[in-house]
Amino acid sequence: MPTQTPQTQRRIAIGPSRVRGATALLPLLIFVGTRLGGTDFEVVALSIDRDGQAVVKRFFDEIKVHALAIYVDTSAQATTKLGVIGVPTTLLIDPQGREIGRVTGPAEWDAPEVIDTIRRYLPQGKS
Repeated sequence: MPTQTPQTQRRIAIGPSRVRGATALLPLLIFVGTRLGGTDFEVVALSIDRDGQAVVKRFFDEIKVHALAIYVDTSAQATTKLGVIGVPTTLLIDPQGREIGRVTGPAEWDAPEVIDTIRRYLPQGKS
């Protein structure tokens, strides 16, 4: 996983790459990451595909996602440790590594009210 700087929030999307909605979810998360990104906000996609990184890379290539690093947990231990009960699950993690938000299932991540909610958690005057 990326090294978290003291002031960086993370939005972590967890799921197999071929889960229903992933084709729409990832581009939306990239949009949010681009809009809010920088040193204050980063989108991290964690795949739980058992077939590993090659499957995820092919999927990313198919849907033209090149702005995200590929992270894979083939053991799915992250889902257990994070208490994930369904995929996709998206977590908002604060700079101290604490979960401050969670959505299981699809969401409209590019909706203005969602962007505004995320901004409330960013350091004052940022993004």
